[in-house]
Amino acid sequence: MQSELERREQSEKITWQEFKIEDLFDVTGTKSLDSNAVDFVETGINFVGRSSDNNGVQGKTEKQSFPPNDAFTITSAVVGQKYVNFQDEPYYCSQNINKLTPKCILTRWNKFVAYYFVVNIQKFAAKYEDQYMDMCSMILKNIS
Repeated sequence: MQSELERREQSEKITWQEFKIEDLFDVTGTKSLDSNAVDFVETGINFVGRSSDNNGVQGKTEKQSFPPNDAFTITSAVVGQKYVNFQDEPYYCSQNINKLTPKCILTRWNKFVAYYFVVNIQKFAAKYEDQYMDMCSMILKNIS
């Protein structure tokens, strides 16, 4: 019996491929704030650090002299433990965090698609826990 996934692959003409991260996302560093110098407030803009707790959000901070990062992007720590998180609100970052902004090739971008990528990027990144990681050189593979 044909599975639902196989049926949809055929009816929607889905083909699985390998992509480099840079084919799917614009990968950029983020302008950072020193997490030790951030004043947290009740309401404000999310502050994202190198953590997996609460999607990396460590609290909220006042608007800074530069604009926050856009919502609906993925953040990835590039030193130490490699935390990968999806941000659904505008945010500021601590040091050593890259931002992955989806390119037009990802036509159905939403939080569910984003979490698919978060899981796969995190799985790859975990192999390189204590090394600096150039996100652009990674290759996403379809994991069944």
